[in-house]
Amino acid sequence: MNKFRSFRTKHFIIFSVIAVVLIWAVLFRYCVGWSYDAIFEGMNIDDRILEGLNPIYCDGMIILIAALILWASDRLDIFTRKGKGFVHGCKVAAFPLIAFTVAIIFFVVGMVATDPSEAAKYGYEINVTFDFASVLIILSFCFVGLAEEITLRGITAQTLLEGFGTSRAGIWKAAIISGVCFGAIHSINLAHASAGFVIPQMVSAAGGGIFYAAIYFRSGNIWPVVIVHSLNDIMASVSIWLGGGSMGTAMDAAGSTISIFPFVWMIVEVSLAIYLLRPKKIGEVAESWPEIAAKDAETEEPTPAEEA
Repeated sequence: MNKFRSFRTKHFIIFSVIAVVLIWAVLFRYCVGWSYDAIFEGMNIDDRILEGLNPIYCDGMIILIAALILWASDRLDIFTRKGKGFVHGCKVAAFPLIAFTVAIIFFVVGMVATDPSEAAKYGYEINVTFDFASVLIILSFCFVGLAEEITLRGITAQTLLEGFGTSRAGIWKAAIISGVCFGAIHSINLAHASAGFVIPQMVSAAGGGIFYAAIYFRSGNIWPVVIVHSLNDIMASVSIWLGGGSMGTAMDAAGSTISIFPFVWMIVEVSLAIYLLRPKKIGEVAESWPEIAAKDAETEEPTPAEEA
């Protein structure tokens, strides 16, 4: 166990990458996929219910493995860590929290109020359906948000921040590398979606990873980031949990044409991260992570005056 923790400290970049590969590329793509088929294959379960059960099961397994890694590296306290507080974290993340909530309400009201026959004239199919499967699908996106934040922010971003330190350069290195890792894991979707959908998704996710890291670093609390991430996924999937669609159909539709929106959204996310980590506020990172800041202070070389 001590060797595991020592490796995490000395080789923090390698540790971060290995953790991402182990949890997502191996566990999610192969181990979980095999056990999922073994459990649910042959069961007469509605496809929409499976649409919710699949992520809940798979991401539940990812959360378990991530928790074991956190326990082995003595970082299991991320679940209870307050940082500067949950409320402060929500204030830091106020813009996306409000924007995503308003967008969800807007989309729901728009779908419910729109006449399906009128929408059909413009090539849109609206089939408003809210049932037990819808609840499962919404819950599944909460599991996705929790799993991805524990792994990419709780393990990867935090490990990088501890390694690089709370200087401005260190914070940005940790945010950018963890963001790139977050974008890279979405390449898994190439197994069941077109490159036209996945590549823009990877770019957008990389920007989102940098933005989520900025929130996490300034707040020191994982839960506001989990909520923001979950709301983002719920907002982006209204057509699935309310429109009676499926993830596969949504991916096919999105991948049929090349959209510039994910690239524009990436620019928005990175811009928000730059705003959150502006010089006036970047000092909050050290305040939220005093143990890292104290370690940085210990390793700083003394000035000539101090040596004298």
